[in-house]
Amino acid sequence: MAIRREGIIEANKVRDWTQNPDVQNRMRLVMEDYLDEIERSRGLALTDGDRDVILDSVIYVARQRDASH
Repeated sequence: MAIRREGIIEANKVRDWTQNPDVQNRMRLVMEDYLDEIERSRGLALTDGDRDVILDSVIYVARQRDASH
């Protein structure tokens, strides 16, 4: 899952993406589709709150990592 999430972030990055909410929202949408796939294939059921925490955390970590480079 981590590799796929990293791929989603990398595929959607543009210049100054860490300050661009439109790009971050696009990343969230793609990752949300991926979460849907995971839920179906593994028989999981995430709440909307769980999804929000996962997506916000992934974006936060990616932003922090890019800011340090």
